[in-house]
Amino acid sequence: MLSAIAFFFALVLAGYTWIALTLVALGAVAGLMGHAWGIKPFSQMVDVLTALAGAGVGVWRSVRGERFQTWTPANSIRGG
Repeated sequence: MLSAIAFFFALVLAGYTWIALTLVALGAVAGLMGHAWGIKPFSQMVDVLTALAGAGVGVWRSVRGERFQTWTPANSIRGG
């Protein structure tokens, strides 16, 4: 994600603002096609990007020192 932002600003600073804005618009359309309409390859890309973003947030929160507890279901639910 950071590389995409850097690429966007590099295009803008190089004077190719229209190309940068076109790429952002195409990315937004692809995200909409995947999330709202469920079109197959785009929805898979949205799923992968969502998973990567979630993993990144989890790693960041762990690096900041937050502790997480694993949920363990009660024995009565497990049938034992």
